[in-house]
Amino acid sequence: LVVDVVGNDRPGIVKELSAAIASAGGNIEELTTGLESAPMSGQPMFRAHGIISIPEGSGIAGLTSSIEHLGGDLTVDISV
Repeated sequence: LVVDVVGNDRPGIVKELSAAIASAGGNIEELTTGLESAPMSGQPMFRAHGIISIPEGSGIAGLTSSIEHLGGDLTVDISV
């Protein structure tokens, strides 16, 4: 699965993201993270793009929910 996550930056966000993926049964195969400025406010925005594998029979909804529960400010996009 290809996963894109965007949200407000905060300390520990990569650790939280990794834990959320693992708790959903996922495995990170590739992960690129970075910071960029929000268009209107200039606040630092966290961005992650990665390749995640999940066990056969696992649903994408569980992975999405696990990541979204990290905070209401995160936007998650998962594609096959």
